[in-house]
Amino acid sequence: MSPANPLGGGVPRALFIDGTWRESTGEATLDVVNPATEQVLATVPLGTVADARAAIAAARRAFDEGPWPRMSPRERGSVLLRMADLLDAAAPTLTELNIAEAGSTRALAGGLQVGIPLAGFRDTVDRVLSSYSFSEPLPPPSARAGSARASCSRSRSASRA
Repeated sequence: MSPANPLGGGVPRALFIDGTWRESTGEATLDVVNPATEQVLATVPLGTVADARAAIAAARRAFDEGPWPRMSPRERGSVLLRMADLLDAAAPTLTELNIAEAGSTRALAGGLQVGIPLAGFRDTVDRVLSSYSFSEPLPPPSARAGSARASCSRSRSASRA
């Protein structure tokens, strides 16, 4: 990774949807430019409405049919702790990317834009999730069959009366 381009040319020219890199359904792209040098760091596809719909459908499917909604709070905490570890390990790269893409100073990028958010995420995982008293795990939304919407609609109707 060179200081001039922290991406090192390793940016896929595709969208990550449903666990795979795929081409956009559109042709438009965007040059990501370093504001200090005007160097093009990467050229990325601009997603279309169809791409967004595919991503939303994939996310919904992953949540409803994947393992997350059936995991215990402890299991979820373990996954998030692993994510925090990976983000911490990537902090130097994330800082360099922020400097290059946004033109941030090293102090701003390393502190406010990378360090503090990562520390907040880790704090939530370490302190809050480990001590929060979850009273009743909820089944996935597909198993609830719209009960939250019906309940919400009833309470809105009642408040208007």
